[in-house]
Amino acid sequence: MACTVTPKVFLVVLTFIFWGVAAGLIYVGSWVYKEFNHFEELTEAIHTLVPATVMIGAGIFFIILGLLGCVGACKEQKCLLGMYFTLLLVILLGLMVAAVLGYVYRSDIEEGVKKNLKKGFQDYGKNGSSVITDEINFMQENLQCCGMDNYTDWLNTDWHSKHPTESYPTSCCPEQNCTASVYNQGCYQLLRDQFVGHLAVIGGVAASVAIVQILGMACACLLICHKRTETPYIGLTSPEHMRV
Repeated sequence: MACTVTPKVFLVVLTFIFWGVAAGLIYVGSWVYKEFNHFEELTEAIHTLVPATVMIGAGIFFIILGLLGCVGACKEQKCLLGMYFTLLLVILLGLMVAAVLGYVYRSDIEEGVKKNLKKGFQDYGKNGSSVITDEINFMQENLQCCGMDNYTDWLNTDWHSKHPTESYPTSCCPEQNCTASVYNQGCYQLLRDQFVGHLAVIGGVAASVAIVQILGMACACLLICHKRTETPYIGLTSPEHMRV
């Protein structure tokens, strides 16, 4: 009885875990999208959206998968359990692909951030570049940084040529008060670390989810291989049950 009940109960419990995992995957993927939108014009780090998209898709699948696994476990329907196992395997492979893509795109992200950020500082304040200007201001205020490597980088920009009396924008200063202090750290390293950190989060989540998936696949296999104990049918007309 224990061999029959334990995998079934455990698979039902995993259903609720899968729904929690689904919420986590969708949240992490959406968070990466949200963070990217703040710096869309400043970076070519769109590669981070590839694994993030995979994670959101996997989260949606997990919602459906949890329901499928719960019904299949309670009814011990081998067809549903087979579908459950197959979908788990597909999602597992998908998350592995997301992790690999994250690692492969690491160098592309660093180069993309450096190239577009440098161009963004040169386009700061120009006509038709209001989006870039807003994103640089947002970046410097939120990351508490100034310039590419430090605040002196602003002295070599077109913006400084038009504003020779100002060494850097007010977004380089705490609460935009430049009479007190200025952020000393450059923005490139912070922004690069932020996007590379997205990939680290994606990789960590994918590894954690893989463990849960393997447990679910093992339980599904146990239930699929389990044979129900059925009471044999004995007809009323069987000779051994006939009265003399």
